[in-house]
Amino acid sequence: MWSIWYVVAMAGFTQTNLYVNILYTYIVDVSDDKHALLNGLVDSLATMCAAISTYQIGKVNVNWNYHGFTFLAFSSLVLALLLSLGYYSTNILVVYFMYICFDTVVQSVFVIAMSQIAKQLKHDFYTSVLGFNAFLGIVLSTCLSSLLVRIGTTLPVR
Repeated sequence: MWSIWYVVAMAGFTQTNLYVNILYTYIVDVSDDKHALLNGLVDSLATMCAAISTYQIGKVNVNWNYHGFTFLAFSSLVLALLLSLGYYSTNILVVYFMYICFDTVVQSVFVIAMSQIAKQLKHDFYTSVLGFNAFLGIVLSTCLSSLLVRIGTTLPVR
């Protein structure tokens, strides 16, 4: 369960990171909102918030075997909601905020998923399994990118 979620989420996260900069530029170009693009600041804030969130989650004692499905379902729903709100927003600051929240949630769940996968492995297989999961995520992301490039020439940004 955790490995499958990790692979699919890794591909989705990679696609989101590729697309979000295009969305930032599009919003600034079509709107009267002429804020300077703060992509680097937003990425660094997102990373910092994710690190703080992951640290705080690590301090909480949770039985992930019992609450795992519920947590993955709820976090996936939150991620979909954040992506949708960011996609339909016309204000760049709202999109920045949605991306920071999205990145915080997805990075936190990545850490939880990797720790749950690692708990079920023998010590010698950590890097093999986690590396293979990352590899599958990148392969899936590459397939999605290839598909989107082929059909993407006819699709608008929004």
